[in-house]
Amino acid sequence: MTAVISQSPRSRISGLLLFLGLPAMLLTFAALNVLEASDEAFVVQEKEFQLSSLMRRLTTPARDGKPVDLSPIYLSADTSTLASASLQQLIVQAVAKAPARIIETTALDVAEDEADANQQRVAIRASFDIDNAGLLALLHGLETGLPLVFIDKISVRRLPGDVDAKGPDMLRVDLESSARWKAAAL
Repeated sequence: MTAVISQSPRSRISGLLLFLGLPAMLLTFAALNVLEASDEAFVVQEKEFQLSSLMRRLTTPARDGKPVDLSPIYLSADTSTLASASLQQLIVQAVAKAPARIIETTALDVAEDEADANQQRVAIRASFDIDNAGLLALLHGLETGLPLVFIDKISVRRLPGDVDAKGPDMLRVDLESSARWKAAAL
């Protein structure tokens, strides 16, 4: 006795669509991924070109023949301890301007790459309580101001607060930042 399995036209059409449609859909997704990767490569090349033109502008002398003064982008100090204190003061002032409540600031040890003895790096860790708008203003001010301050690591968590309390939620922020310094000219 043989069993005959009858298939409805709907199941045949759905099987055919699955058999032909799934590979076509996967090929489409693969093509889109390849196009996206090539677009990202183009963006990377464009950014590298912009960076090279900026570096060329920084290294060429000004029209009057004098070299470009890059000293405002560095902390100016005689020792790394003074540079660290200067960075700490800069961060504390920026946090106080935000306004926020400083919990603590500590200097961090930095692995020194002594490739250039005139340009070293100092780092600090700061903990403070701030609201969201203040944090955005603080980060914008640090990233766009002079001397250049780099945000190496940031940890943000919401402080437990009163559910019925009015006002913005407070955040506890642990911020590790660094800056380059050069010995002050005598």
